[in-house]
Amino acid sequence: MKKNLLWVLAAILTCGLSLVSCTVEDNPANGSGAEPEQTDNNTLPEVSTDYDKMTDWFWAAIKIANPHVQTAWNADVNPADFNMLLVNQEKTRMYLINPTTKKEIPQSEWSEDLKRAVQNTTSFSHVAFNGLNCTIILFIDSYEEMKERMLKMYGEEITLKDYMLKFVALFYHEAFHQYVQIPAKGWKKTAKSEDAGKENRNQDYPIDYMPRAYRKLALLALKAAWENPSQKDKHYSRAKYWTDKYEKTYPQEAAGIKGTDVDEATADFFERSLLHPLFGYKQLHEIEGLYLGSNVDQESYMSSIAIWLAKRDGRLTEAIDNFKQKTLTPINFLLKDVPVPTNYDESQDAADMEVVRKTLSQFYGEDNPDIQLVIKAINAHKTGMMTYLVIPCPSNSTASSTSTFNLLELPGYSCATNVTSSTDDYVMDNLTILEYGVFNLIPTTNAGNLTVTGLKNMEAPSPIEPVTVTQEGQLTAVTGIEGFALKKLPMDIFIGKDSYGNTYYMSKEQPKTDTSLNEELL
Repeated sequence: MKKNLLWVLAAILTCGLSLVSCTVEDNPANGSGAEPEQTDNNTLPEVSTDYDKMTDWFWAAIKIANPHVQTAWNADVNPADFNMLLVNQEKTRMYLINPTTKKEIPQSEWSEDLKRAVQNTTSFSHVAFNGLNCTIILFIDSYEEMKERMLKMYGEEITLKDYMLKFVALFYHEAFHQYVQIPAKGWKKTAKSEDAGKENRNQDYPIDYMPRAYRKLALLALKAAWENPSQKDKHYSRAKYWTDKYEKTYPQEAAGIKGTDVDEATADFFERSLLHPLFGYKQLHEIEGLYLGSNVDQESYMSSIAIWLAKRDGRLTEAIDNFKQKTLTPINFLLKDVPVPTNYDESQDAADMEVVRKTLSQFYGEDNPDIQLVIKAINAHKTGMMTYLVIPCPSNSTASSTSTFNLLELPGYSCATNVTSSTDDYVMDNLTILEYGVFNLIPTTNAGNLTVTGLKNMEAPSPIEPVTVTQEGQLTAVTGIEGFALKKLPMDIFIGKDSYGNTYYMSKEQPKTDTSLNEELL
């Protein structure tokens, strides 16, 4: 997945947009610099589940928030880039909303590019519309669906206002990614991660709890520093110890997640810095309760606490300059002058370690339905009983997925659970898929689901890691795969097998934006 997130919990929760009540009380010492005063809630219309009334609420919220976007970060933020295209769940209606405009855009006025962008949106996307930089926000879950998900995942209720604020926060978070974190504003596109080879924000499977525990212990120490400013040096020292141990013990993961730590923590800070003083939106990402069961990807959002602490310490401007260059993660920046404790007594953190371990076990134990899906995918693949349709995953595609795992037992493969994605070429709805490089492997169970014409043997079998290709032909139909459809047929394909005996029907088309797979699958 190009974005994998607990995506509402798709894009919404993973983008740092949780709204359950906060255990950290506001403190006059928390934060520095001028901030807008909290707005009386009466200035917002009454919340409603009616789509048209929702648009009134969003318009009021954006009119309040947009004048403060530079205060929430700095002058790199252009208020003109924050234009929302709010789309209903059915993708049949859309409003353009910005501080000066709330206008429904009838489908008769949707350009082909806009139609395509809406159709391909699984939670958010970006598009130019009428000369404006716009962020499409899709109601991927109704309020009732969101309540059910939150209760199931975290045992938390959310109010209708909190539900609405999730989408406001998603809007500002994703627009910040798209229009602020760019080379034109001085941001390096990717972090240097030589040790990792490439960045990777997926969770490994089988799960190793220790890197998760080390990162969470560092975050819990920073949370204690936030709540107890007079003891911050002690807690900074604790955080430094666990961060140093994590980076030395798991250098490849630490290098691979570095860029995500910077990008997601800064976007999380921006949305909260903007919305907290205006609407009482939660100031810190959750570092408590069942949220401690989150994966390496969500830890990146949680590390925004380091930016709040840097701001309180009067170092925000220096921090932002560092983040643009991606030289240090937010936690590394905050703690760069803190010495690593010697002879540290880890037993003082035993209680926190046990809480984290139990919570991680709850999320990643074999009783978890998503983990069962991963185990099933691994076992099916290793028995050599599967047939796959292999198609490119466009670099600009978005997909919602409950979880995505690097499969250590199948090097090069990852497994994404409960995937929803729509591109110009295909639609997926609630599938569990494998990935190899930038290719999606859709399990088809048997070759009878695929109709191929013009089949011919290749004169010399061609090894395309990890598949040996022996035939080629033209795919004309795909049937019997619930939740999947190809939009463009016929498709030229190769056919081959891997060392396990699995059969691959592989699109000949390479992703147009990727040239690094000459020796990989297609």
